[in-house]
Amino acid sequence: MMKQIGIIGAGAMGKGIAANCQKAGYQVTAFKREIDESDEKIVYLREHGVSITSNLPEVYSSSDILITCLSDSPTMESLILGEQGLLSSSSNRVKVLIDFTTALPESTQKIAARLQENGISMLDAPMTRGPKQAEEGTINLVVGGPLDVFETYRPLLEAVSAHIVYAGPQGAGNTVKLMNNFMSMMTRAAGSITALLIQRKGISLEAFRDFISVSGGNSTGFQAVMRSIIEDDFTLSFALKLAHKDLRYNKLIFGDSPNDLLDVTLRYFREAEEAGYGDEDTNAIYQSLKAQIES
Repeated sequence: MMKQIGIIGAGAMGKGIAANCQKAGYQVTAFKREIDESDEKIVYLREHGVSITSNLPEVYSSSDILITCLSDSPTMESLILGEQGLLSSSSNRVKVLIDFTTALPESTQKIAARLQENGISMLDAPMTRGPKQAEEGTINLVVGGPLDVFETYRPLLEAVSAHIVYAGPQGAGNTVKLMNNFMSMMTRAAGSITALLIQRKGISLEAFRDFISVSGGNSTGFQAVMRSIIEDDFTLSFALKLAHKDLRYNKLIFGDSPNDLLDVTLRYFREAEEAGYGDEDTNAIYQSLKAQIES
């Protein structure tokens, strides 16, 4: 019998995941709070054969597998544990929750424990790369949860991902992903600052990038922010407010250990969001730091 998948969070990343699950032979239903047929996400889902509903209980009652791709831990907790959540649904038939949200590990563990009490398994499977790769099925996943559950659902994960790493018990996936995001945001901030300093010396940014690209200072974060600066293209891919959220989660996890690098990076992103850059792309950290230096 064809497995039924319900997906909540079929946005920039989730819509590609939904389409690739459908392509892999699953029957997918996406929840959308409002269904506007002119919305490009709705159009995309329709074109890829994904069913759409605005009825959340219908998702719970028709899905063997529930996929979530949300913004933060409070949203996840409300969705699963809240009054209108999965565990409050009398007609729920979900057997496993696969969560692609970058979430706080303690929250993930709390949700997983409550789900287990109700006979539902969980994997935390946060991702890297962007909407284009989500559509291509080439995102990267780091997964936490029971190993047997991971192996059972590996084919589904492989349908949406090019690279999968099993990190360990519940919450391990989110811990690794948060550390990845800390390093990525730190190098974007460092790239922004070095770009501002190098320009003061009258050296071209292209020459600077070309040399760093083949040297020890290179990183994916550096390349990303330099591309935005040089091309003056800060098109939204990953919102700065989400990067700030992930840094705050890192502080909650590792705040008992001295970490000046984390503290400084967190401050840069907090100040950027407070300055109004929260809904802009993460690489707008350059614009925030530039405004501070020039003020």
